[in-house]
Amino acid sequence: MNNPRKRTGIHPFGQPPDIKFRDDDRDGPPKKPIGPPRQRPAAVPSKPPSPSQPSGARPVPRTPPHSMPQPPRAAAGAAGATAASGVGPSPAEVLADRIGLLQSQVGGLQSSALLSTVKDELEDVATNVNGLSSLIAGVRQAGHVYDADLEPKAATLQQGWPAVRSGALAELNRQAPALRSALRAAEDELRRLVSMQSNFGQANAMLPGVENTVQNLGDKVNAVTTSIKGTYDSFTREANSIKERVTKIQAMLQLVNAASFRLLPTEGVVAATQAKLDKDGKDDPNGYLFLTDQRLLFEQNEEVATKKVLFVTTEKQKVQKLLIEMPVAQVEKATASKKGLFGNEDHLELLFESGAAVRAAHFHLDGQDCNMWQALVGRAKANDFDKERAVKIDQAALDRVSKAPTQCPNCGSAFTQPVVRGQTEIKCEYCGTVTRL
Repeated sequence: MNNPRKRTGIHPFGQPPDIKFRDDDRDGPPKKPIGPPRQRPAAVPSKPPSPSQPSGARPVPRTPPHSMPQPPRAAAGAAGATAASGVGPSPAEVLADRIGLLQSQVGGLQSSALLSTVKDELEDVATNVNGLSSLIAGVRQAGHVYDADLEPKAATLQQGWPAVRSGALAELNRQAPALRSALRAAEDELRRLVSMQSNFGQANAMLPGVENTVQNLGDKVNAVTTSIKGTYDSFTREANSIKERVTKIQAMLQLVNAASFRLLPTEGVVAATQAKLDKDGKDDPNGYLFLTDQRLLFEQNEEVATKKVLFVTTEKQKVQKLLIEMPVAQVEKATASKKGLFGNEDHLELLFESGAAVRAAHFHLDGQDCNMWQALVGRAKANDFDKERAVKIDQAALDRVSKAPTQCPNCGSAFTQPVVRGQTEIKCEYCGTVTRL
């Protein structure tokens, strides 16, 4: 067989042999080398090939019966392995690979045809639906006063689930016998095929019919599974949606509980996210941005380097302090923007009213959408969250805000900062006198 390698001046089997020519032939055409040519030693096989394999072909591992489903790479692997030596898999090897694949497929369909996965899913949905009430009660006890729709939605699911579950089980019991019968038929055909594998002609002729039977079984299992799941898919989606909302509320309350500040009476947190307060671009503080129905707060919460040696931090100190605390009533404008090379950085620019303690603040949000935050700030400023409260506001707290004094009783200076609900005192910014509400 011709050597496919390009001539590069390097002998295909190592160093070129020493070749000597007669002196009288130096100017003429090259002659045959003197002495016998070097021969490449023949490869000694580790063991003789089996009768079913052609000489030079590598053995292909067989797929054990009833093994877990594997990607259909066995035949390709055998072809790739033997292609290196220029010999493809034998027909017997291809047959064995296809039978092994059928065994894996039937093994995987055994559980599906019995609809075990559907039964497990029904139990999982029941657990989620029945556990929603306790999850919601937990966040209420932790102080969450919003998302008043959680309790009614959970109650609706719990009331409707028994009927939905009964319908799904009835459909499952109706379809299961036919699937079990189809599974047994496929297993019987596969056993007959395996038993005649030594007779290549008969096995090869029977193979397409068995493959078609297994394919039809898989199609039936998928169709029945989809039909039964359709009876409770909407319940699954709704239960998962409520559970996801409660999980996010739990994470938000954990951040609030770990903060250095405390919520005011009747104040409810709306959102919280990790963020960076962009100032001069160097050593900008990292922490958490909080939005309540009354205030917008930023707390630095990070480890700050206190000592460096050759630009390497050797000592750190935990810093946790409230840097910004502004009434949402003083937010003049909130602007969301997407930045970065691919527009995947979320930024929020806040402009406060003239006379506010902070005139502007720019935040780089980490993990939440800036457009969502822009909308939330607008809703908080408009008191739009009040209609979503699950816990009503104490009327006494509202009266304290409406009846709050407008000037200092000591120096007569006007109070310029707005009074937020739940606030218990006002401090005069001129003389420092504290007025109790």
